[in-house]
Amino acid sequence: MKNKSLAALLYTFLVVSLLFLTTQNLLQAQGKAGEFPDPKIPGFSFPEPELNLDNWVFGSVSAEIYRHGWGIWTGITQQVSSNERVFETWQSPKEILAQTGMLKAQLKGVKHFLLLEKPRQFANLPKLMRTTKSTAVTPDTRIVVTVGYSPSAAQHTLTNKLLWASTIKKFLKDGYTDMPNFPIQSVTVKPVYKVITKDKLVKGVYPFTAWPGPPSTPQAFGEPDWNACVYVSLTNQGKGNGKIDYGCTGPTPETTYNLSDFINHKLTKEEADALKTNPNYPDVQAGDYIILVAMHVGTREMKRWAWQTFWWEANPDKPYEPSLQAIANVRPAQLKGAPRHYAMSVSYQMLQPAQPLTGGVNKGTPLFAYNPYLEAGFDPTVFQVFHPIDTPTGILKTEYGIQTNCTTCHMLAQFNPSSDYTQPGIRETPYAADFYLDLDDPLFKGMIKLDFAWSIIGSLDLTK
Repeated sequence: MKNKSLAALLYTFLVVSLLFLTTQNLLQAQGKAGEFPDPKIPGFSFPEPELNLDNWVFGSVSAEIYRHGWGIWTGITQQVSSNERVFETWQSPKEILAQTGMLKAQLKGVKHFLLLEKPRQFANLPKLMRTTKSTAVTPDTRIVVTVGYSPSAAQHTLTNKLLWASTIKKFLKDGYTDMPNFPIQSVTVKPVYKVITKDKLVKGVYPFTAWPGPPSTPQAFGEPDWNACVYVSLTNQGKGNGKIDYGCTGPTPETTYNLSDFINHKLTKEEADALKTNPNYPDVQAGDYIILVAMHVGTREMKRWAWQTFWWEANPDKPYEPSLQAIANVRPAQLKGAPRHYAMSVSYQMLQPAQPLTGGVNKGTPLFAYNPYLEAGFDPTVFQVFHPIDTPTGILKTEYGIQTNCTTCHMLAQFNPSSDYTQPGIRETPYAADFYLDLDDPLFKGMIKLDFAWSIIGSLDLTK
């Protein structure tokens, strides 16, 4: 009898162990191709405890914030297969909304990250559609973007039906001021791409606008104003050495870089056909490449989120503002290959010194954190909210894209029950440049705050 009991106990132990190991293997596999993987950077953890992040912010421990931002970038750009990186496996809001057979059929064969469209930020800025200044070479100033949600963020959105207008209205009716917050391990990304079509090639290479740094005085400074180029060799024959072509005079070995210097993807027929619906790319073909030129990355590790933004730099060892030499200096050794060719700016606060979530004052030094390819071209007409900052050198009214900050902007993500979201450009308001914004600011009265996620209102299905 004892032997039978021992055998049964042993059998049960083996079954439980097998189930545990199987579950662990599945979780590990999902981590590699889904949730945030461990980039093996000493001292880096994700999600980082909010108390630690707050200590860095309010203690002005900038180096730790920079290291954390690079750790996030290293993790999400890790390769999970020969042609996919972690962030490329994440779902877009369109996929989360794909609940009809018709939409599922439309998405068949198209990679998660290739549901590309014009940036919503540009909806209220027709000035960005102007042409580049006259140069010997006409660089490609077009961009397309998508949005990606990490698995936990996607599951939270799907489970709570956060992309249904009826859900948000129900929260408002029931007296809520906020939609359910994302889990702390949530990550959202906004990749920005250039599409290399054959008609844009010049002498066999692809010219596009390279960020030359911000102008000395605040002004709208979009891609057509940069007057600077780099060139991409699709056959990896470039010898770029950190230089860019000021004046766009034409490619040289020193200003020509390789496709392998960029996070890139070769389009399939299905992907090219999906992109052809964009009027800017009627001639895109299977076999054309897209290259990643920029990306916004937000993590829900803290109440106001941790924001970092990245863009491709010809010389990432010495990046232009809004990045800093101090930021480039702390890149981890684990960041290798094409992802190391990008610069970073971070926004874990709005002003220096940092102000509390509520009850703070709009006083201090502004911290500008923007992406050149997304916000630099904004002029005052884009913004609807202005709070002048009492700075050490006087009162400053921030009203240009190069004076923006991710935290201030994303805090304004809200659902306004009196807005007609069927009208163009309404979903992209209200926008603001950098200043301190209280979480209990009166402008949120009667609204539902969307946990800093503009992508919720941008993708909200008004029919559900």
